[in-house]
Amino acid sequence: MSETLYKAAKYIEKNLFEYKISLELASDIDNIKNYYKREINLRDFEKTGLQAVSKQLANLTLQAVNNGYNPVQEILGLMKCPDCGKEFEYFKTSDEEYISCGEHRFNINAGVVDFKTFEMPGYTWSSWIRRYEDYKNGFGASISKEEQRIKSIDDLHDLDKNIVLELQKHKPPVILDIGSGVGYGLRKFMKFIDWDCVIILTDLSHRILKYDKRYIEEHSANPKVKLVYLACDVKNLPFKDGVVPCTLSYGGYASVSYTMEKAFIESRRVLKDGGVLISDMAIISDRQSENSQKWLKLIEQDIGHAGDMMSEYYNSIFDVKEWHGLLKEFGFKDFKFVAAKVREEIPVPENTDVFPYHDEISRWMGIAFISAVK
Repeated sequence: MSETLYKAAKYIEKNLFEYKISLELASDIDNIKNYYKREINLRDFEKTGLQAVSKQLANLTLQAVNNGYNPVQEILGLMKCPDCGKEFEYFKTSDEEYISCGEHRFNINAGVVDFKTFEMPGYTWSSWIRRYEDYKNGFGASISKEEQRIKSIDDLHDLDKNIVLELQKHKPPVILDIGSGVGYGLRKFMKFIDWDCVIILTDLSHRILKYDKRYIEEHSANPKVKLVYLACDVKNLPFKDGVVPCTLSYGGYASVSYTMEKAFIESRRVLKDGGVLISDMAIISDRQSENSQKWLKLIEQDIGHAGDMMSEYYNSIFDVKEWHGLLKEFGFKDFKFVAAKVREEIPVPENTDVFPYHDEISRWMGIAFISAVK
C-alpha cells in the first residue's frame, strides 16, 4: 500500500486535492424549516484543529486516490472462472467494468465482482437490510462503537485476540475472508494489520458487500490494506488450487450452515501448502456429556416440525474429538484449538421440553478458535 500513500502525497504536493468541510445548520423556528450551509477550506485551519477529523480526512484521501481502481486486478493471477476453470482478464470502459475468461463474463457493480450468486433461503441480508441507510444506522453503527472501544490488542475478547495474534504471526500477504457478511470481525482485526496486505471479502450477497465497501471506505480504511469484494459461493471459489496463503472466518463457516463441510474442503483446496486456516467455530466439548445429550434430544424433537434443513443443521454439530477427526479428513496436517474453548456451552433450561433457538441452532454451543495448516 506504500504506492498509494506515495501517490496521495504527490497529489497533495501538487495541490490536486482541495479539502473542504461542509457545515449545515437545520432550523425549525415557529414551524418554519430552513437549512444553512457553509464550506470551509482546510487551508484556513490550524493544525491542532484538524486532529479531530484526521481519520475522516485519511479515509477521504484513500477514496480519492483509489477512485476508479479495483485491486481485483492484482489478484487475477490467483483466480479462475468458477464455471470453466479458465483464467480471467480485466476490462474497463467508460460504461462498464468486468472480468472475463473469454467464455463467461462477470460484471463489477459498485466495486463488487458479481459471480451471480443468490442468498440462501431463510438467511438473506436483503430481507434485513433494504437500503444503505439501514446498514449504516444498524450494523455499521454498532460495529463502529465496538471499533472505537478497542484501542489495543488487550481490549479484544479472547477469541478476537487469538485471531489477531495468529494473523500477526503469519503476516499473510493475501487473506481470503469466508462469508464476510457485515464484516463484524474483519473490521476489528483490520486495524491491527501493519503489513502490506490484500483482503478478499466474500459473500453470496452482492448487496451486503456493496454496503461493506462503502462503509469501510467512509469509516475504517487502513492504508496498508487493499480490499477486494467478491459476491461468490465459498463452496465454489473463483481461485486456482493452492494459491491463497490464509483463509479467515469469523462466523463465516457457520453462515454456510449445513454445507459447512463443503466450504472447509473448498478452503483447503485454494490454500497454499503451508497456508493457514484461521476460524472461530461453534462446538461442544463432548457429545456424550449429560448437557449435550439433553440439547441434542431437544433438537431431535424439533426436527419433525422444522423439516429437512433442521436435520442438516443437526448433522453439523460436532464436539472437540470429532473436529480433530474432521480436520484430518479435510486434509490439514497440523491444527490446534487455541485456548481449546473460548466460551462454554449453555446449560439446558430447567423444566423445558422445547428447543428454544429455532433460528439459531448453535446458540447454546460453545465457541472455539481453530488454526489449521495445510
